[in-house]
Amino acid sequence: MICSGKKTQRSQRKELILRSLGSLAAEYFTPVFCLASFYGFIRAYFRLHAMTRSTQGVPPQPYAWFQNLARCLGEMLEVHLLLQDDAPIAGLVAIHFREQLMVKYTAADPVRDRQGMGKSLLWKTIVRAKERGATTLDWGRCEPEHRGLAQFKERFGAVRSDLVYLRNPPAPAHGHRSSWATRAAKSVVPRMPVSVLMAAGRVAYRHVG
Repeated sequence: MICSGKKTQRSQRKELILRSLGSLAAEYFTPVFCLASFYGFIRAYFRLHAMTRSTQGVPPQPYAWFQNLARCLGEMLEVHLLLQDDAPIAGLVAIHFREQLMVKYTAADPVRDRQGMGKSLLWKTIVRAKERGATTLDWGRCEPEHRGLAQFKERFGAVRSDLVYLRNPPAPAHGHRSSWATRAAKSVVPRMPVSVLMAAGRVAYRHVG
């Protein structure tokens, strides 16, 4: 929850850390945001997104995906950037619908943001959402095997709930990549140039989902 409900000691600690990061970032960095109608912000975020996906060992969604989000969601979609010397070093994409804020994507330049100052954008986003009347923070989905990510979200006071997907026709039992293929991909992808990774994402996501 953003502004209602009980706060655990962990969530209070997280809030204090984010406040401190926000204060520190304000001294040395420039946080900026825009509604998605400004495609320059989307392009700047996409470059950071590709870098982050590279370190995670997976191709990024194509740039056209973010353009479609902007066209379909309009002013509900916000893009936040953290600048250092006028250059984006971290970014965040959020969706604000009625009283709910969803943090959809976060990204950072792994070289220029080694201190993790991009996390201050999360606090700035929450503050802005509260000013616009938001009362709930939705952290989005998390794969069951991503336990570290789930714990990170739960330490903010998030409540876990299961999502059940029904597919027609059913997905084949062998549809998941084997563990060796996953390990191989995560070993190869970070070594690929970002431009090649973007091209791979344009091809791969056309056949996913």
